[in-house]
Amino acid sequence: MPAHIFLSHASADDNLVDPMIAAIQKAGFEVWADHLGLHPGDSWSGSIDQMLNECEAVIFALSPNSAQSKYCTAEWQKALMLKKRLYIARIAPITIPATPTRLVIEQHADLTQNWDAGLAELIDALQDKRALDPTSPVTAAPRKIAGYFPHYYLDLPLIGRDEDMKNVRNHLNGGGTRVTVVLGMGGVGKTRLAVEIAALADPTKFPDGVIWHKIEEMTSPDRLTELVRDHLGLPLTSEPDAVWQEAGKRRALIILDNAEACKQPEAYARLVNGTDISGGTRFLMTSRLDWPNLQHRQRHDLRQPDLDAATAILGKMIEQHPPRFSLNGHEREIAEAAQRHPRLMEYAVRWADKFPADKVLATLHELKGRSAEEALDDMVLKTVRQVESLPNGAAAITALRRLAVCRGGFTYAAAEQLMDDTEDLDLLVSWNLVGVKDERYEIDPLVIAAVGEDESAHRVHYDFYLALAWAHHEKQDYLGLDVESQNLEVAFEWALRVGDGEAGFWLMASCRAFLPNRLRYVQHMDWMLRVNTVLQGITNKPLWAMVQNDLGTVYLNHPLGSRRVNLQQAIEAFQAALTVRTAEVVPLDYAMIQNNLGVAYQDLAQMQDRVENLTRAIAAYHEALRFRTPQTMPYDYANTQINLANSHMKLAEVQDPVENLTRAIAAYHEALRFLGPTSAPLNYGLTLNNLGVAYHDLSKVQDRVDNLKRAIETYREALHFRTPDTAPHGYAQTQNNLGSAYMKLAEVQDLADNLTQAIASYNEALLLLRPDSTPLDYAMIQYNLGITYRALAKAVDREINLDLAITAFTEALRFYTPDTSPYNYIYSLLNRAAAYEDQGNLKATAVALRDAIQVAAVLGEDEWVAKYTEVAEQVEAKLREGHESLMSSE
Repeated sequence: MPAHIFLSHASADDNLVDPMIAAIQKAGFEVWADHLGLHPGDSWSGSIDQMLNECEAVIFALSPNSAQSKYCTAEWQKALMLKKRLYIARIAPITIPATPTRLVIEQHADLTQNWDAGLAELIDALQDKRALDPTSPVTAAPRKIAGYFPHYYLDLPLIGRDEDMKNVRNHLNGGGTRVTVVLGMGGVGKTRLAVEIAALADPTKFPDGVIWHKIEEMTSPDRLTELVRDHLGLPLTSEPDAVWQEAGKRRALIILDNAEACKQPEAYARLVNGTDISGGTRFLMTSRLDWPNLQHRQRHDLRQPDLDAATAILGKMIEQHPPRFSLNGHEREIAEAAQRHPRLMEYAVRWADKFPADKVLATLHELKGRSAEEALDDMVLKTVRQVESLPNGAAAITALRRLAVCRGGFTYAAAEQLMDDTEDLDLLVSWNLVGVKDERYEIDPLVIAAVGEDESAHRVHYDFYLALAWAHHEKQDYLGLDVESQNLEVAFEWALRVGDGEAGFWLMASCRAFLPNRLRYVQHMDWMLRVNTVLQGITNKPLWAMVQNDLGTVYLNHPLGSRRVNLQQAIEAFQAALTVRTAEVVPLDYAMIQNNLGVAYQDLAQMQDRVENLTRAIAAYHEALRFRTPQTMPYDYANTQINLANSHMKLAEVQDPVENLTRAIAAYHEALRFLGPTSAPLNYGLTLNNLGVAYHDLSKVQDRVDNLKRAIETYREALHFRTPDTAPHGYAQTQNNLGSAYMKLAEVQDLADNLTQAIASYNEALLLLRPDSTPLDYAMIQYNLGITYRALAKAVDREINLDLAITAFTEALRFYTPDTSPYNYIYSLLNRAAAYEDQGNLKATAVALRDAIQVAAVLGEDEWVAKYTEVAEQVEAKLREGHESLMSSE
């Protein structure tokens, strides 16, 4: 015989519900509960489904345990879907925030205050097949919500809105806040948030419940007054003023939903503004349109949830309404393509009833066709038509299409350039077609898709952002320009789209320091190559030479690909530029290119013909200094002095170290005379870094401890100007140098302490270096870490630090290859071999040595080949003699 009553409860509450079951059965009901009704061999899920389907009513035993149980949640949700009578028996104390939202609005029999009285009320309701009596003293205070409350919104859980809920509640609880306005574009979730606020309204804050009033074209303040009157239980003959006077004495939450549809905003505003809120009554409004005439209001701008939350929301939508074409595995992709917009994701689920996932995604990306137009009309164009119907509304929408060429937001200064009249921003912001965040304007991509762009605005947009980029370039304020990255990309793409290669070049030139500073090397190279392609064969030779100089600079600084090939390309481009920009025609440009050529030769010297290329570099710098003087170009003079010092430092590695390092230090100090820490903070920091390197290198041949301490002090000073924000790559570079100085100082004093300092600096550098954008620098830090861990292993934690050393060398070898950095590849192999040997792993030692010998032979390093062949043979001899037992596992 089927059970009459299905009891849903948490297993942890078995002992609590047993007395309740006995009392209900004694009253003549048959009660089924899984801990009593299941027998060995029964299908647990099958039995529950059967009993839920066949029962007459469901009792949900509410407690902290059952509120958190996904099985209990599924049971009461299915009861609602099957339209079963649902009774909630509160069997243990639980707060409203912890109570499932959908259940807050249902009547509760509260057994926690008086078990017997609460149980008697529950049984009476069961016997009469009625709802629980809201006047019963043993029943929890009802969640009184007047008006047409859209319960169906609660069917989908609120996800990713915790911060929004917190902020809106704080506004409602604020002593002086009369009305809280939740603003946002259509379908972003304003009503859903308000429903949650209403359903979870604190009964101690709003004991007179919630009044829900949806504003539509035909609604009026009179209808709201009637709703308030009936909810508060006032006589039908009550005058409107008396109704609102009483409302002011009460503590109710009045929600005005869909306020953008209001035809009588002044009349509604008079009601809101005229209500005495000292008693505790508050207003909450949802709208696409801001109502600035509301007094003592707080606005909350509601935007799309983040991608994780949007993906979870989409998953719940699919779960609630499974489409005929599966979207499984595409949830995150669809949420992102839908701009994380809840309403558009809802449309996407509907589209999947007719189309496969690929078609849904294509529609979201293109936002073309009838399906997309319907969605855009619902979310955006409905608002656009409302705005166009207003005085000056058509002009405002025209301005919106001009502003729509911007991406990533824009400033008021940009709006002034793009618009005929910035007063139009008033309408656009009021109707949320333009948002405001962090003192910047922003336009939702869906708004842009709906209204389109005014192509004629691109020229103005380009001019504005070109000037802005140059202004930031002159101040070296690359972090400040970062927020405009998307607008710079739009301007560049427009220039090339219309075939204006010169415009593209000048924008690229304005970003020549910005893009590398932000580690956007791939983008920088892409822009440069595309500009060079467009401008090939132009008759303007001076411009062509400038392009070649910039092309050389990009190759010079590009960290990806073959370093040797990049440097050769750079030298070729600089030499091409010098055929046009000669000393006789343009001496200052000639000096600039000679300076750049010197840098390329200097870097190439690290890979081939060291002395010869360094000598060429020094000659190029001296040629540049013929025209770059302290009187004519003090800043550029300082930069060339820095480069000259760098080459002397490199030359000191192979000849006359004291003489060359002394010259380098003198050149750095000369440069610092003309580089101010405020006027050129990044170059000032770089010069200090390089001066530290010179002291570091001089310590190898003269006054070791004193020069290392000078190096450390100089590096630390440099870090005041090379910070993770202003110069992420430079900060990492100086941290690496600081680590190396500590490592060398550890060789003569405080071994463990200085090595620990070195490791800390290296790890700080790795926080800023990514192997995908700066692979060789990343490999260098890993190599240095390996050296340091191996040295530390001699003092403490031998096995742990040797393992860390080998891991670091192995990581370095992912990016140090025979092609990208052959000498560093050999050094890494040799040091890994040494670490293996320290561990006693002779087989791995021999393999690493043989790999290093093979590359050394290709490079023609015969002495290395002979030396390490002998070492490898000694190691292999030990292996043949039976020393395999010394090996650790590979």
